[in-house]
Amino acid sequence: MLTEISSETVPENDSGAFPTGLPTALLMGVGGGGNAIAAAAKIGTFPLKRVFLDTYSSDLATIPEAAGQKILLGKKTLHGFGTGTEPERGAAAAKESEDRIRELFEKTDLLLLVAALGRGTGSGAAPVIAKIAREMGVIVICFATRPYSDEGSQFAAQANDAIENLRPHCNAFVLAENDAMEAPETGDVFSAHGPAAEWILRGLRIFAGTLFAEDANARLDFSAFRSVFPVPGARTLFAIGTGTGAETAVENALSELSSCPFFKTTVSAARSETLLLRIETGTPPQSSIVDAIADRVQGRFGGSGRMLTKIAVVPERGDTIEISVLGASEIRTAKRKNANRAAAPKKAKPSTAEAVSEPEEEDLLFDPDRGAFWETRKNLYEGIDLDAPTFRRKKINLQRELETRKNGATGKPDAGTRQRRKS
Repeated sequence: MLTEISSETVPENDSGAFPTGLPTALLMGVGGGGNAIAAAAKIGTFPLKRVFLDTYSSDLATIPEAAGQKILLGKKTLHGFGTGTEPERGAAAAKESEDRIRELFEKTDLLLLVAALGRGTGSGAAPVIAKIAREMGVIVICFATRPYSDEGSQFAAQANDAIENLRPHCNAFVLAENDAMEAPETGDVFSAHGPAAEWILRGLRIFAGTLFAEDANARLDFSAFRSVFPVPGARTLFAIGTGTGAETAVENALSELSSCPFFKTTVSAARSETLLLRIETGTPPQSSIVDAIADRVQGRFGGSGRMLTKIAVVPERGDTIEISVLGASEIRTAKRKNANRAAAPKKAKPSTAEAVSEPEEEDLLFDPDRGAFWETRKNLYEGIDLDAPTFRRKKINLQRELETRKNGATGKPDAGTRQRRKS
């Protein structure tokens, strides 16, 4: 496949300043965990304004004044004491400070929102903030964390509720599940949350680099970026892979793409018809290598409708390559593809003597017999696929059911019954 690398006409930039036509963007942390990640983000000289929102004044005080603007939510009702891990208080605090929040979005095109879900401020305030931003026409890209399962069922339930409340207002929603991360074997309890934060920091850098890179070959114009995530609430496809070595870098990076924690969550998309492929290398790659990467990515993640490819050359990378893919699923795309799929042959039942092999993980997650949901990950609850049609979950034979109802209405036996009577 010959990959067309999209480019834009940009003004001369001899002064070293960023080109015109860039979106006005905010990097916003909400709650203690979200603020910690937003404060640690290495955005360099990218034109991103940082804002930190919290209900706990003590946590806000730990953020240096030079890091960005700090806003205390719900000052009149909570008095800076926090939410007591109650999301309802976090939501109420955000609504109390709605006027202040709206001021932030008056001249904003893009919001990079970071929240740690499970406690009070992140779980309660983040959905309210995202909703306000969307109402004002802001493109919302959200990075969120889900707590470890051993932190308790209450925090897990609150995180799940927050995801349901938050995702519908986000053009892209990227979830880092702590249970899916490889926690360090040594270190204190705080370092256990480091892997999720590190992945989000990588994600923020990629999004920022895609939109604000000085090099036109690495930068995607904002209109094209919006077309990748056109509908709020859609499942987001985002994966990152890194490889090192003159001979093995590409293969290692492609292998890591499929194991990226962002791609292995219950809310992520499996494929996307429109795909943004970003390749970051130490030296300009040969076109044959770019084409080979694009072919592999398209076969695994989609991009059959449209693939936008951006190349970022960062000399400091040396022989390391980073590949990232971004996209969003659309139900109408799944229906169209599903209609073109050939019917799968019926599988013969194995005899009792035959060993039944366990299905692969991908077979468990993706099933071509799930109708419009065939290319999305299964939404499992106690082993039940909630996205599957009811007749499949209850194992109802539709053809037999229709024949039974039809025969019951006419009072006439079917052909099979008449044949049995003759015999």
